[in-house]
Amino acid sequence: MGDENELRGKCHELSEEMARRDDKLRLVRGWYVTPNGTRHQHWWCAMEDGTIVDPTSGQFAFKGGDYEEYDPSRHGPEPVGKCIECGELAYNSELLPFCSSSCNEGYIALTRRRRSVGCTPPRRASHQSNEHRIKEAPV
Repeated sequence: MGDENELRGKCHELSEEMARRDDKLRLVRGWYVTPNGTRHQHWWCAMEDGTIVDPTSGQFAFKGGDYEEYDPSRHGPEPVGKCIECGELAYNSELLPFCSSSCNEGYIALTRRRRSVGCTPPRRASHQSNEHRIKEAPV
């Protein structure tokens, strides 16, 4: 299905759409493992009998690889997000948006240092704060 570059990064989107349209398919997350052992995070579909249906298989230059489905008992817990302090995956939803209490403490310390030297963190824009920028066009 198309050029490998146009398929890269679309495996979840296209596989999810395929599974939504065909109730005989289930959406699967895991890895595509190339013949040389390189693992690529990946999404695909599978039929009840285990047949793999991958709408984005063309993205892989190495053909003949294996599909390895994610299994929490084998691969550990699923991440719940990314840490805003270090960028690592976070596994505890109670700590989000941080991966650990040390990243949380590091972020707090950094914020305090910035405030002590007169820097304030950027504020999120709200609809109200942008109203003054919107002007009616002259008639």
